[in-house]
Amino acid sequence: VFGLGEMYLKPKIGKVMPDTPAYRIGLKEGDFITSINGKSITDAMEMIDIIHENPGKEITIKAKRGEDFYTRKAVPNEYLIPFSEKIDGKYRTVELDADEAKKKNLEPGKYAVIGMLGFRPDTKSMDIRFNRASFGAVIVDTADKTWKFSISPFMAISMLFNKQISSKELVEGSSGPVGIGQMFFEMYNKGIPALVYFLAIINVLIGVFNLIPFPALDGCRAFVIAIAWIRRKDFDPEKEGIVHTVGFWILMLLVLFFTYNDIVRLIKGIKFF
Repeated sequence: VFGLGEMYLKPKIGKVMPDTPAYRIGLKEGDFITSINGKSITDAMEMIDIIHENPGKEITIKAKRGEDFYTRKAVPNEYLIPFSEKIDGKYRTVELDADEAKKKNLEPGKYAVIGMLGFRPDTKSMDIRFNRASFGAVIVDTADKTWKFSISPFMAISMLFNKQISSKELVEGSSGPVGIGQMFFEMYNKGIPALVYFLAIINVLIGVFNLIPFPALDGCRAFVIAIAWIRRKDFDPEKEGIVHTVGFWILMLLVLFFTYNDIVRLIKGIKFF
């Protein structure tokens, strides 16, 4: 009905690294990049692509802080990333021999040269947009997104263990019933397409969460039934009931914890979208 729904990051600045071009020209966390070299910026990926494509070249950045706009000029630092076929022709490449690679603390080989200003996009500044597409394309995209949202909680946990994200970032990116209610009203204000898309995502996430084999969830009950079928013997109902009760109270404590975070977020006036 609406086309391809797409979650995207707004061009909002997150953490700014010290002693970088971004730091030196005065970019601050919370600022929005509105254009680079005269090109209007609508999402974080556009912003990142333009910066990456201009290593060592001066770029003109227009940004917004609160209600005020400002313009700065900066030269992105040159940064080397391992060359891959996916980026062939997109960036300038260099070949490092053993001596050059050793100086840069890298392995010898081919590298792409990209530009870096020294800040991260705000990963919590999400929004939704829709692109018209054929019915078949929408069906394929829906299946793909359903799969990706289904595995996203496990990917987040994996990233936590691999230290790609911190526990603080994981908690800040999660929410309980109050936070979901806040998201609901924020999406309602964006219109019916955004609200329906949001409800579909929540539906998938809650469904997957309920299938996790944790006591008190349906996934645990299904796991217990499967084990009982394999061993051809039922578990003691009283002991199983105790396990589910303990799991239920652990879940309630988690709900209270995230509800507290949601209320703090509301009091501070922090929005999800």
